[in-house]
Amino acid sequence: MAEYRTVRMSFWHDPYIEELDAKAKLLYLYLFTSPYTNNLGILEATRKKISFETGLTVGELDKILSEFEQSGKVVCDHDHSLIFLCNFIKHQCKTSPKIMAGLMELAPAIPSPIIARAICIHYPEVYGVSVHDGDTLSIPYADGMKTVSIPTGEVGSWKLEVGSKEPDGSFADGKPSPPPCPHDGIREMYHEALPQLPRTVTWGKNRQVLLKARWRETWERLREKGQAHELQDLLTWWREYFARVRASPFLLGQVTGGRGKPFLADLEWLIRPENYAKVIDGRYLDRRTSA
Repeated sequence: MAEYRTVRMSFWHDPYIEELDAKAKLLYLYLFTSPYTNNLGILEATRKKISFETGLTVGELDKILSEFEQSGKVVCDHDHSLIFLCNFIKHQCKTSPKIMAGLMELAPAIPSPIIARAICIHYPEVYGVSVHDGDTLSIPYADGMKTVSIPTGEVGSWKLEVGSKEPDGSFADGKPSPPPCPHDGIREMYHEALPQLPRTVTWGKNRQVLLKARWRETWERLREKGQAHELQDLLTWWREYFARVRASPFLLGQVTGGRGKPFLADLEWLIRPENYAKVIDGRYLDRRTSA
């Protein structure tokens, strides 16, 4: 465990940090500098412990952490009292072979599949490519069945040796695959269904990867349920997905958040894996606050 942590002077000029109130800034700094945060950026401590050391109430703590999650800064597993800081490795660790070897040794001991999955998506090199199955990557963690599977599309531009890929991202191994993802069609569907939300002007590689992964996930979901899963069926499902978003005042920016400002979703936010699952589960229906 390191005895010190680095906070760059540019931290205070970051647009995200500038928008935080004093309590949120305090908690963000605490998460990075806490003695309970290991070199993977995983903090393991109870809410009571964090509350005692920061002076924040448990209620304030939960509300701020929820906002951090919405912004993609942390991933929490409350069952294991774990918080993963998504930008920790990027800002605190050098990518030398020695450092990376140390991180790889820590990874299999992670007790949470939620955190293991998040680390693999943000820093796939921590896990390497030793275990894979078709178009999913199986990574180890300490509990349960010892592995958690992730669609390879979710690890961004990282190059996996997991079979031959066609230019459109499908796998040429004879396995069933979904119709090609109609990126422009879904973007237009989003604009028509949700004119209140920010428009997508650019659609770079990272966003393409995210949407392609959700497209395949939708196709697999329909197949597993024995439902029709041709192109038109998939497009119908996505119309229904955007209808779920339209039914949430919180996602439409109609609810004042913890800092007095409303949260407003956009298409990139809606196709990130954690947010996508929560929308489907109805987590944002009739939500009155950002807590």
